[in-house]
Amino acid sequence: TFGASARLTATPVDGLRRNASLSRDKRNNKTPSLLYALVSTDLFLATSRTNQPYSYTTDKLRLSGDYRLSKSLKAALGFDQDNRQRTLQEVGTTREGTVWARVSAQPIDKLGLSLKVAHADRKNGDYNPVAAIDPAENPLLRKYNLAGRERDSATLRADYALAEGYSLGLDGGVSIDKYKQSTLGLTNGRSGNLGLDLSAAITEQTQAHVFAQAERMRSRQAGSLAFAQADWWARSADATDVFGVGVNHSALKGKLVLGADLVVSRSRSDVVVDTGTANPLFPKASTSLESLRLRATYQLRDNLALLGSYWYEAYDTQDWRYDGVTASTIPSVLLLGEQAPHYTVNVLGVALRYRF
Repeated sequence: TFGASARLTATPVDGLRRNASLSRDKRNNKTPSLLYALVSTDLFLATSRTNQPYSYTTDKLRLSGDYRLSKSLKAALGFDQDNRQRTLQEVGTTREGTVWARVSAQPIDKLGLSLKVAHADRKNGDYNPVAAIDPAENPLLRKYNLAGRERDSATLRADYALAEGYSLGLDGGVSIDKYKQSTLGLTNGRSGNLGLDLSAAITEQTQAHVFAQAERMRSRQAGSLAFAQADWWARSADATDVFGVGVNHSALKGKLVLGADLVVSRSRSDVVVDTGTANPLFPKASTSLESLRLRATYQLRDNLALLGSYWYEAYDTQDWRYDGVTASTIPSVLLLGEQAPHYTVNVLGVALRYRF
C-alpha cells in the first residue's frame, strides 16, 4: 500500500484564499491466485473458481477559492477530480469531475445561512465483463460504482441564535443520480434529508442538546431474467428517522463531569418488483434502535482522573429476507442459517486516566 498527499494554500489579495490539494492512494495486491472447488448445493460441486487479487490506484485533485464579498457575504467555487484505476474488474478507469459553488451569508446578526450546489459527472472506460466470473454476467449490466453517472446535489444550512446560550440549526439536502448509460442495473436514484438541532447552555454548569434527522431515498433498477434486454424492474424506497437528546453537567467545582445521551432510530425499507405479471408484494423491512449512554469523570488530581460509563442498546429488525429462513429451508441447498439481528446489550466501563 502507498499513500501520499500535498496541500497548498495562498492568499494573493485580501479577502481571497486559494486552496489546492493532491493525493494518491495505491494498493498492489500480490495475493497468489489459486483454483478452488466451489460447493453450490449439497448434491454436486460447481465449476472451480480462481480468487482475484484486486488492486487499485486513486488520485484526487481538489481546487477551490473563496472570496469575502462583504462583511456578511462570502462566496466559494471549487473543482474536484477523482480518478480511479482498477485491475481485474469490468472497468479499468473511472474519472469523476465535480464542480461546486457555495455562498455563506449573515443577513442579520443572529442568522447565518449557507448554500452549496454541485454537479458531478463520472465517466468510465470500456465496460467488459470479467471472464473469470462464473456464471457469466449479462454484457448489458452496469455495476453502479463503475457505471457512468451524473449527480446534482444541493445542501442548505441555517443557524439562528435564539438568545444568549441558545442556538437553533436547520439543515437539508437533496441529491439526484442518473445512470443514462446503464441498460441493466441501477438507472436512477434520489435522496433527501432534513435535520433540526437545538443546543442550550442552561447554566454555566449545564449544557443540553436535542437533534432530529429524517432521510428518504428512492431508486430504480432494471434486470433481465432472459439474459437479454430488461424484462423486470424494481423500485426501492428507504426511510430513516433519528432522534437524540444529550446533557452535560459539571459539579463539585468542575471536579465531577456527568453526561448522558439518548438516541432513538427507526428505519423502513420497501421494495416493489414489476415483472409484467401479478406477483405478491414483498413485505416491508424495518429496524429499530434505542441507545442510552451515561458517563462520569471525576478528577482525583490535576493529572489523574477516574472514568465510569454505562451503555445500554436494544436493536430489533423485521426482515423477510432472513426471517424464517433456516439452514435447510431451500431443498438441496445448505444455507448458513443467518437470521436478522435482535439483541440487547449492557456495557459497564471503569477506567483510570493519567496525564504525563
